[in-house]
Amino acid sequence: MSGFKKKTKNKAMKAEDLLENYKFKAGEHIGNSDYDLMCKFAIEFAKLHVKKALEEASENAITTYDHIYNVLEVDKNSILNAYSLELIK
Repeated sequence: MSGFKKKTKNKAMKAEDLLENYKFKAGEHIGNSDYDLMCKFAIEFAKLHVKKALEEASENAITTYDHIYNVLEVDKNSILNAYSLELIK
């Protein structure tokens, strides 16, 4: 197991992209100042939940140690399921 972080294959959606999709679906026009404020809000909201999700994942990750190969294994699902999407409201 190397010390390098695994690169993600897909880039996460930006707040601007999400807002553009919302504007298109809702058929509404949002002014530039409202648009900028809403993007900042979405980013801050996401940061709060990501921080909480990472804290939960670090506390709830299930690990096992393989004594034969001298490797610490982490259960990926224990991390992915550590923070319920239902908490985002």
